[in-house]
Amino acid sequence: MAPLRTALPRVLHIDDAAGAPSLHAAPIESAILAAGTDPQWFGVGEVGLMSPDGQWRIVDRDRLGMRKSDIVEQQFELSPNGRQLALGDQYGVVVVDLASGAATRVEVPFRDPVLHWWTPDGAGVVVTARGGGGKAQVVRPRDRAAEPLGYDPWSSSVDRDGRVVEFVRNSGWAGSDRFAPGDVFTAVRTWPERGEASEVARLENAVPSDAEVGSHLSTLVGVVQGAYPQGRKLARGVLAIDPTTGQSRGLLELAPDQIVWASVIGALDRRWLLLHIPYGPGGGLCAWDPVAAELRGVMTTDEQATIVSLATDLMRRSPR
Repeated sequence: MAPLRTALPRVLHIDDAAGAPSLHAAPIESAILAAGTDPQWFGVGEVGLMSPDGQWRIVDRDRLGMRKSDIVEQQFELSPNGRQLALGDQYGVVVVDLASGAATRVEVPFRDPVLHWWTPDGAGVVVTARGGGGKAQVVRPRDRAAEPLGYDPWSSSVDRDGRVVEFVRNSGWAGSDRFAPGDVFTAVRTWPERGEASEVARLENAVPSDAEVGSHLSTLVGVVQGAYPQGRKLARGVLAIDPTTGQSRGLLELAPDQIVWASVIGALDRRWLLLHIPYGPGGGLCAWDPVAAELRGVMTTDEQATIVSLATDLMRRSPR
């Protein structure tokens, strides 16, 4: 089946970034993607940025005054319009304006924050403490402030209108005897961009609590799961769920080594979910239509591209 054409390159060659200038030395107006790179090639924590016309820049963390983290894992998120990059370090979030190279630091009350997503309006970044303890916060660089949130981003997904869908536990669900108590999501609730959460919708099929909820949704939420409940084997792969009804609308089965690294990294539009499946045949970025059961390649990545963050607004301008 033909690849789905977007504003992204068909093949992402991370090696091309090796000799690129730093963002500080040569700013760019925007980036269509940010890619975490293999420490053996670029050094721990470095991030490469690709502009819409294919130019690479490397983010110089030392020049930004970032504090060394005890965690080697890279934490960065590109804003929807591709004009800002948020990076996490030991005690806060640093937001870089790509056109000027200027950086704004916002402190958070916990170490090594985990970055989940930008708010759709590009005004803030949702973060949590590593390990899931404590309340989630939205960091707003313009105000140099962080505000608490009511939902848990570890088990939530956001759409382009600011609506958040959160998976919740409910031990009274009839099918929970297949799982250990407390180890399952059995319902979803919706948080509007402003205000309180809506009523809870029960899930047609329970979801193990160690499943990875995709951080962005189309009309459906993608959940990566590979758990085996006691007794019967659970479907392995990416499950698509309708958050308004709780019904399952499609399953993309994956091999065990693909499940380990698969993630739902975005939504191209109301139809397509974007998946990162870096290992196996055709590894890289794929577009999945759960309703039509259609999977199409978007961008092949090499093994140095360990993490990818996309400027979703720029991508949506040219899908065809």
